[in-house]
Amino acid sequence: MLITDYYCNCDLSPEWDPVEFEPQSERSHILRQPVECIRAICLAPREFNLPNIWTFFLSTSEENMTAVRLHCQPTYERQATVLELGSKANIVFQKRSTLVPTNGQLTFVLSVNPGFTVGDIHEMIVANNRHKFEIDDDGWNGRT
Repeated sequence: MLITDYYCNCDLSPEWDPVEFEPQSERSHILRQPVECIRAICLAPREFNLPNIWTFFLSTSEENMTAVRLHCQPTYERQATVLELGSKANIVFQKRSTLVPTNGQLTFVLSVNPGFTVGDIHEMIVANNRHKFEIDDDGWNGRT
């Protein structure tokens, strides 16, 4: 879903889709994937005294150990309109061949209804404007 950014650098397109897929060529395949469960995973901090980072792994096959990682990352190019010293963020759906990353410190497994897909999660994020996210330059704070 494209959103308008009137505060962006004039070299950038005034509209962009803050939701990305990795790899981009598999966008429709990723959206069709069934979700068997969702893992909320606390990752180790990058440096001592920094906060932990949380990510979601949408398990697409427990048997084949595949998942779609759902995380947020700063664009560093699109100026934030709510936070000082930050940027708008991209929401990334990333195909992975593991159910839990090696730097995961704590995992909570959430059950889902049968027939739930990655596309259903994408639709809920966009319908509730959770794709309009900003992150400060340190990557610590986020706002919608």
